[in-house]
Amino acid sequence: MIARTGFSTSGLIEQLSNSKKIISLEFDNRGDWDTQPLNLNLLGASLQQAMQRAATTSKKNRLGKKQADTVQPIVDTRIRLRTRGALSLNERTRLRKSLRSLSKKPGWMLELRPKWTGDKIDPETIQRIRYTQKQIERFITQRHFPKAKVYPIWPTPEDHANEVGAIWVTLTPPD
Repeated sequence: MIARTGFSTSGLIEQLSNSKKIISLEFDNRGDWDTQPLNLNLLGASLQQAMQRAATTSKKNRLGKKQADTVQPIVDTRIRLRTRGALSLNERTRLRKSLRSLSKKPGWMLELRPKWTGDKIDPETIQRIRYTQKQIERFITQRHFPKAKVYPIWPTPEDHANEVGAIWVTLTPPD
């Protein structure tokens, strides 16, 4: 089967199961049944062509979906802004989970994106953002994670949030 279609039998059956198990066959006989009757050889060849078309179109669709999924950054957790004090147990647990998922994705980076509330960015808000980012960076480096993979981002007007101010810990794919 691999020599004829380029796909293994199990791979072709799997591709057909993804395409709702519908196969349309085409016969190249131009309606001349007397000189070229329908036999197993002609039926088998047309079935192989249909299966190969179904497999290649399904494979292209699958690859396109996978590439679109892996390019997007993932907001893994949110850590609330603070002026003093340490990270809570829940926040530390969520950061450990983020580090585990980041270690499974080679080349990915960790962004610390601030989301601030209020009318405008004032010095107090910037101080809270930087303090929280430093707390997160300190926690991550204590876990022997490379500091070069952690990027704290400066707050901008686009990062305004209508909810509680927080640092979004975002897993970012490589460029």
